[in-house]
Amino acid sequence: MPFQGDQPDFDGFVTVLDTKVAGNASLLYSTYLGGDGFDLAEGIAIERSGLAYVTGYTQSIVFPTRNQLLGDQPSGDAYATVLDTRKAGDASLTFSTYLGGNGDDAGNMIRVSSGLAYVTGTTESTDIPTRNQFQGELQGVVDAFLTVLDTRKTEDVSIVYSTYPGVTTLTLAISSRSTDPASPISRELQIPLTSRRATNSRATSLVVTHS
Repeated sequence: MPFQGDQPDFDGFVTVLDTKVAGNASLLYSTYLGGDGFDLAEGIAIERSGLAYVTGYTQSIVFPTRNQLLGDQPSGDAYATVLDTRKAGDASLTFSTYLGGNGDDAGNMIRVSSGLAYVTGTTESTDIPTRNQFQGELQGVVDAFLTVLDTRKTEDVSIVYSTYPGVTTLTLAISSRSTDPASPISRELQIPLTSRRATNSRATSLVVTHS
């Protein structure tokens, strides 16, 4: 049973296939993802546990939300959604929020490390939610954004870090240290952030460290 059936207008979708199995038995999970407007799924990350982290672009006023940081914002928005593909129907939606502000925003890519979702995209908003930010203001007409969400938490406490990097290409290095200081986990993610209307052409490296 999918989380959603067909929605009005254009929708995203999430499908899990077992490529070792033939025919209908290969379909493990599949759902539409969207609301009452135009919706795109642009990036996905999967955990071994079966959680699917999805980001993209939505013009829907009633995009599905759960434990959300933000409700619908003016213009088009980015979103971050977590689906538990081991579950059926409404129970598979574990977290979903709009991301954005007073301008046009789009999520392009999402990565997961130690339960935290790293969402990147482009924004024209001057008021996206920021926390512990590298830069707190829109740089140019179109800027990148990087938001880190703890999707196990709800509403405002789910936002761990959020900033305008002031770039259109971002190299993101995620460093995670366990309780054992002798066993750090480091990962570098190459994340291109592009926009047809981007006016910035700089690139940077941003290191985000969490415990």
